Amino acid sequence: MSRVTQCIDTAARYSRYVLSTSCELPPRAKPEIVQWFMDAAHDYGRYERLMG
Repeated sequence: MSRVTQCIDTAARYSRYVLSTSCELPPRAKPEIVQWFMDAAHDYGRYERLMG
């Protein structure tokens, strides 16, 4: 989860940062990796935690 948390910590505190996959997911993206990304964003990227 370190890359997700690094992105959120770096950008979110000073902007309206949106963590995303950029444009689209590759057709062969493993579902478990996509789920991991979404879980990390949901668990770590809470506005209340950042602005607390």
